[in-house]
Amino acid sequence: MDNIVGIEFYNRTATTLWIEPFCIEVELQPEFEYRVESTETEYGLKMDHDTITFYLQKAYSPKVYRRPVVANVQESIPWELIEDYSFLDL
Repeated sequence: MDNIVGIEFYNRTATTLWIEPFCIEVELQPEFEYRVESTETEYGLKMDHDTITFYLQKAYSPKVYRRPVVANVQESIPWELIEDYSFLDL
């Protein structure tokens, strides 16, 4: 089984997540945390004022999760799968 690599981030200003090379666009909501998971081990990352771009270097099976931000870390909410592109391996 392949290892899963995940990157988590909290949305403060960006409004769009863009995942290359698949041209996947995800609209980001304020006050949510996001997690991108893939079997990819090499990522590129670019941040602009309104877009976060992930470059999957070898393009393996991205999934995108989100959950509301909570003030108390001990009360964290489970991740919700919002985009599943695991069938798009190049």
